[in-house]
Formats: sequence, C-alpha cells, structure tokens
Amino acid sequence: MTDTVLQLTIQAVSRDLVQQDALWDRLVEWCDLWILFIGGSFASAVIYSPVHPMTGQRCRQLLEWLNRHSEIQTHRLEVTALRDRR
Repeated sequence: MTDTVLQLTIQAVSRDLVQQDALWDRLVEWCDLWILFIGGSFASAVIYSPVHPMTGQRCRQLLEWLNRHSEIQTHRLEVTALRDRR
C-alpha cells in the first residue's frame, strides 16, 4: 500500500500574525476533525492521514474548505505518493 501526503502552501490576505495564527488554528481543527496530521506552517505544510488512506474526496473537501475562507489569498495543494514502508 502506498501512503499519500498533501503538501499545502497558503498565502493569507493579511500579514497580521494574529489573524494568520487564527486561520492556522481553524485549519488544524479541520484536520483534527478528519483525523489528519498537519505540520509545518503557511509557507509549507504537510497533511497526512495516519489512520485511513487519503482519498480524493478528502482532498476535495480540503480544497472546498480553503476556497470558503476569504482570508486566504492563494493556496496550492500537491499530492505526493510515498513508497510503501515495508
């Protein structure tokens, strides 16, 4: 089985660190809801599903979440397949 990792880059509208931290906290809450691990920062975040394989549906849901937030100016989501760790 191959694991999938999402690499996410976000550019917020505001340069205000308090607003960026609040947005990051909401993204972390969303990931927690779906049992996803997120690490990094706006500049370079990694999202990984430690329990269930990452699905196309989950990726679409994340894109919908990102597109709903007006605080996000741009975002880029890349899907990376990792080799099996056997």
